[in-house]
Amino acid sequence: MFQEADFTPRIKLMLAQLATAYHLAASDYAATFISDRLIHTSTDRLAFYNIQSSLTKRLFYILLPNRNYTTHATKEFIQFFLSHFKQYV
Repeated sequence: MFQEADFTPRIKLMLAQLATAYHLAASDYAATFISDRLIHTSTDRLAFYNIQSSLTKRLFYILLPNRNYTTHATKEFIQFFLSHFKQYV
């Protein structure tokens, strides 16, 4: 994304956990990229921008074991996933 924008950021710390990055940004320690799925309430402490780039899209697969029986919990998870993320499929 930075190459698309012809910009080179100064990165001092890279985090693997989006929630940690979000809280560091909310505490004025950092700027971060997070998923819109992490934002549940609005806040005056942070500014959110929707980035229009094909690089912000992700592809997810749901993989099941190669057997005849699928547990009820797994079926419910798939239904939950499809109902909440259908617009992205």
